[in-house]
Amino acid sequence: MAIPCTDDSEYREYLDFFDDDRRRRPKLSRARFFECDEELIDLIALESIRKHSQENRERQNFLLYLLQSSGTRYGNLSPAYKLELARMIRAAEERRNRPGPIRQGRAGRRRGWESPNASGGQLKT
Repeated sequence: MAIPCTDDSEYREYLDFFDDDRRRRPKLSRARFFECDEELIDLIALESIRKHSQENRERQNFLLYLLQSSGTRYGNLSPAYKLELARMIRAAEERRNRPGPIRQGRAGRRRGWESPNASGGQLKT
């Protein structure tokens, strides 16, 4: 296991040069960035010891793509990892589009509606 790197300058550089590749590449959170970076370092270290399996090679390509390493393209990814990217993007969009808590102050009340405490929640007539 590699020593985790938590140098913020690497993450800031990642954000500065982030390219979403026509909305196919999700932007990684700081924690996810360092997880992927650590896993990639482990895979590279493993490759120096023995030849990668097809699965490890695909995983390495996927991590390189997520981390925006030069020379890695969407076309180089296996269909399984393209599906994983699509799942990640859908999850991020769902989180972004999830409605927040509804705040109802004085300005938020609809006209003609009384407080439930005032008349049992009935419309004014």
